[in-house]
Amino acid sequence: MYKYPLALIAVPLLAFLSASQANAAITFRFSESTPGSDTVVAGIGGRVTIGLYATSDELDVQSIDSFDLYIDMLGDGNVADPVVTGFVFANPAVTAGAIFSNSTVNPANAFTIPVANADLQVSADRELFNFTATPTKLFDLNIDVASTVAAGNYSIAFRDDSGALAAVNNTGNNLLFTQPAQIQFLGGTISVVSAVPEPTSFSLLALTGVVCLIRRRRK
Repeated sequence: MYKYPLALIAVPLLAFLSASQANAAITFRFSESTPGSDTVVAGIGGRVTIGLYATSDELDVQSIDSFDLYIDMLGDGNVADPVVTGFVFANPAVTAGAIFSNSTVNPANAFTIPVANADLQVSADRELFNFTATPTKLFDLNIDVASTVAAGNYSIAFRDDSGALAAVNNTGNNLLFTQPAQIQFLGGTISVVSAVPEPTSFSLLALTGVVCLIRRRRK
């Protein structure tokens, strides 16, 4: 009845096997802590709060008990210079989440001195915690953005995910060394948006345009 019965069976079987053998992972991702907390207005500036969240696909690696992570702003591998970049870590630079409640800058003066060519080192430890597909916040980063920063998107990412410095531990086992394919890091963005004129400003601009048009016609 079917010309290629084996092919019809093999294709979905291969697809199933591929899906079953896909690498599982704990994923670390930067995202806004609350709606709009990653955005400020150019010419005004202000504080942004970026959360670090972790999820697991629940197929393999699910739990960690400590971490040492290195944060890099602007993707330059250098400590943030508020005079040049307009970005400076607030005080406190880190607000711990509910799960890793002792998340903190380590060493304490890390936001004023170079740390492994990164802008900030954040560390925490506790008993093993099992992650799920529901994002769990590890901590918030608090960053002050100067009013002089131009509109645009500015990256925030991980400086080192090799296990040489950064560590994600499961009962003393650094997963970045032993199971690197099971861990992935996704950066985030700080958005500086252009100021939008208020409706009253639009009205004044429109009125000015009408006045100019009338004057031209009278001439």
